[in-house]
Amino acid sequence: MNVKAVIFDLFGTLVPKWSSALASDTLRRMSVTINVDHVAFTRAWRQTDVARELGQIRIEQGFKLAAEACNVTAHQRVDEATNIWLELVRQRLAPRELVPHVLEDCRDRGLRVGLLSDCNDDVPRIFRELSIAAMFDVLGFSCELGMMKPSALAYLEVCRRLGVEPQDCVYVGDGGSNELRGAREVGMTAVFLRHAREIALEGLPEGAREWDGAIVENLSDLWGELGG
Repeated sequence: MNVKAVIFDLFGTLVPKWSSALASDTLRRMSVTINVDHVAFTRAWRQTDVARELGQIRIEQGFKLAAEACNVTAHQRVDEATNIWLELVRQRLAPRELVPHVLEDCRDRGLRVGLLSDCNDDVPRIFRELSIAAMFDVLGFSCELGMMKPSALAYLEVCRRLGVEPQDCVYVGDGGSNELRGAREVGMTAVFLRHAREIALEGLPEGAREWDGAIVENLSDLWGELGG
């Protein structure tokens, strides 16, 4: 196949998946800092999920809205709690050990390299501080694109910015957000990155349960699976 570009997912692919238990524990710590009921705070926070991932509201605003839903307007405490979240995001954005080598390999092969991630605006802010950020030709974050996977428009926009056609792209992801189906439907070759340990902890993403396409257990196996 004539591969001209590789587009990677972020969480569960280039960096470890953020477990539901870890997210819940972080929101609990934040609720203690703000002095609100954990369940009510989490419920209010989740109600802004889509708005945050589409970039309609920033993460700081999302936390303030959640606190206000719990009748708290002490913004200093909310700011302190938000810093707890941001510190964890910085920790969770540490790339897997092989990632720099895989990205270098892509570039050595003359390939364009892109990223497509559904996320809040805190992620691109922190990600761009990482050394690997410079190894991407295009960074596609849902909160900046204004669209989420598996919308065809999200994949096509990253392809447009890379200057390649979808059929000349490989998409690599852990299967969340039905991303593999979305990539395949626009003509990309989609590869399921199946991390056995993370699946054992969190379960198989819904979008990968009936996947019948290419599968790799490790990013270093990518070119072997693609025949190159």
